[in-house]
Amino acid sequence: MVKSYLKMTFSAPGAVTSGDIYANLQPWVGTSVDVESVAIDTNLYSVTATIIFDSPHTRTRATRSSSA
Repeated sequence: MVKSYLKMTFSAPGAVTSGDIYANLQPWVGTSVDVESVAIDTNLYSVTATIIFDSPHTRTRATRSSSA
């Protein structure tokens, strides 16, 4: 369950913007995205992305991928 936000930190070869990240959730819940990209080298960025949920979200059994 996500109560209010999901935060990720990762490295990327280019800057990442909020338009680069899209949350496709089932059941649907409104989200917004906040992203901070900091250049740490010529072709390397440290990215912190936060997906902010309008309301708590629990993934239902039907949305889990099968391991068949």
